[in-house]
Amino acid sequence: MEKKKQFLMKQKEHLNRGKRGILSVIFGRTGILLILILLQIGLLLVGFRFLSNYVLAIYGGSMVLGFLLAVI
Repeated sequence: MEKKKQFLMKQKEHLNRGKRGILSVIFGRTGILLILILLQIGLLLVGFRFLSNYVLAIYGGSMVLGFLLAVI
């Protein structure tokens, strides 16, 4: 009976160690870096979608700026 209790205690300890490992990945450097990269990709896609309405104005502005820089 005592061996069974020891086995169950070791099993619970092993499960708790696994939970701590998952939390350390999520809140550790790797998890935060992954979240920040996903946030950056999301902002990039939102920016593309928002600026797609102004593509002609942006292109024209870059052409004018390029011309001015070439002349100067």
